[in-house]
Amino acid sequence: MLVATELARKMKESVSAATEGQELSKLGQAIAQYISANAVVTFSWTGFSSPPSSTPDPTVVFYPSSIKCQISLTPTGTTNPTLSMLHLGTQIQTGISSAIILPAEGFVLPTINFLATSPCPFAPTGIADQEISLNLFANTIITWLKTCINPAPFPGSHWGAYSGTARMVSIL
Repeated sequence: MLVATELARKMKESVSAATEGQELSKLGQAIAQYISANAVVTFSWTGFSSPPSSTPDPTVVFYPSSIKCQISLTPTGTTNPTLSMLHLGTQIQTGISSAIILPAEGFVLPTINFLATSPCPFAPTGIADQEISLNLFANTIITWLKTCINPAPFPGSHWGAYSGTARMVSIL
């Protein structure tokens, strides 16, 4: 489950351990690793065996086996805080959009991605305290990520015995 204070702690650790010039790269890696390890994505599943029995699959909910996410953060080359925040939000959007969600064991489904239709909405805070700023930053990422539910139906099979459709229903 995604927790803003934990993400903020991981971000702080990554930046503290980074060599000069590598802070953004390490920050992107920390965000991606945290999301991959902690996002709980829930899928509904409606499947049936082949006719004539057309028996419903007893599995109606599943969670992915893993999430593969990479986020590359690079400097903007500008001193304008608003443009820098937009650039950062767009880079996070790109990483989340290209993340691959691998289905649970036994499911064969097409590639599943988050649906990030807009950049992560950062705004300059003017807050000098690093801990408070990182907590706000982390909270913004998590709140935004929870809106990236992909509503598309994902047709597939479960253990080869059932054919049906999966749908992403929540991100926690």
